[in-house]
Amino acid sequence: MNMTKYWCGVVSREHIKRGEQGGFCQVCHGKRAPLARMAVGDGIVFYSPVLQFQGKDKCQSFTAIGKVVGADTYQFEMAPDFVPISAAAW
Repeated sequence: MNMTKYWCGVVSREHIKRGEQGGFCQVCHGKRAPLARMAVGDGIVFYSPVLQFQGKDKCQSFTAIGKVVGADTYQFEMAPDFVPISAAAW
């Protein structure tokens, strides 16, 4: 029997907004293993400790909630030098 799992990701608010606009989510700086454990139908909620990646301005809020809608993990270019592996939709 498949059970729905619920995940919590810790990601800067800046990266949450990029994911919402691009239709993806990311965790663990692009490491595949955590995303590969997720399954279609799983829920995910994101907490953002800071507003921007490597920034000092605090956010300290839950900033997104979503559901995994695709089984594939893929890489998404966040910046020319930052291409994390991503999976999910908002």
